[in-house]
Amino acid sequence: MSETFVDGRSLRSLARVSHGHASREINGNKNSRTYSSWMAMRTRCTNPKRENSDRYFDRGITICERWESFDNFLADMGERPEGTSLDRYPDFNGNYEPGNCRWATPREQARNTRRTRLDFNSAVGVAILRIIGVSCKDIAEMFGISESLPREIVKRRSWPDACETAERLVQRHADQDETSEFKRLLAK
Repeated sequence: MSETFVDGRSLRSLARVSHGHASREINGNKNSRTYSSWMAMRTRCTNPKRENSDRYFDRGITICERWESFDNFLADMGERPEGTSLDRYPDFNGNYEPGNCRWATPREQARNTRRTRLDFNSAVGVAILRIIGVSCKDIAEMFGISESLPREIVKRRSWPDACETAERLVQRHADQDETSEFKRLLAK
């Protein structure tokens, strides 16, 4: 069967453009990051046989009707920046829809999960307590986190920006507090 061409493009190619994949065709990139993210989102929410369906499909996470069209998704989200992926934010339990999605870095994604027990301010608090000598076990009990997390924060393996903020706050307080008690805590 021979292929039919219009204005130098095959009908098959033109059909792809008319079925919501215009950015892939126009840019000549059939593997665009944005389109891949859109397809992955659709698969997560619509395929009950997908591995980890309990994280999306089984929980009732859906895609808004507007985003059934790739063109609408692209218009609302823009092209996916390098080093990011699709994240449901600010409500990680919410649906895929405008106002609840962003392009997020791996660090931002890691901080926006059902497993996350800390926000930035809490992580700063954990770091301050560890810096002044509170035991990891006591901090873990206070915040409902693992005993290793306070150590990981202070070593900057996790929440490095929170550790930097905590160090600045502790130092500022130490500079302003001439009492020996606070300096004694810092000396530990």
